[in-house]
Amino acid sequence: MTSNSLSAGCRPALTHALVHSGTAPTPGTFLRCTRACVVANQVFVRLANLNDAGHDAPLTAEAIAGALPAVGSIVRCTQRAESYIALEATSSVPRDHWLFRISSEDRTRILLHAFGEYACGLYEWLY
Repeated sequence: MTSNSLSAGCRPALTHALVHSGTAPTPGTFLRCTRACVVANQVFVRLANLNDAGHDAPLTAEAIAGALPAVGSIVRCTQRAESYIALEATSSVPRDHWLFRISSEDRTRILLHAFGEYACGLYEWLY
């Protein structure tokens, strides 16, 4: 799928995204999706680290395919294995998955599990 399919209203299990800025989370880190928008047919989400008291910049990720986490959803980093970091929803089912790649220089990938309502077809910043 391409980013165009994000607005199609479907909710596939995986979303692929390129993180444009921010710090890669470590195990135990809590993240909240704080914003989502569409700019020039590119879908962006912002994930804030809840553990660092504002010291780290939020992750800004461009979604490539799949469903997006709802604004306000919280995920927790549970493990790091090779090039992947696993994050899990802090609530029970349903859980969807997001695949993020951190920064163009190291190409680290993050596997995210999240919950709640999912935002598809966003055309402006959501609060």
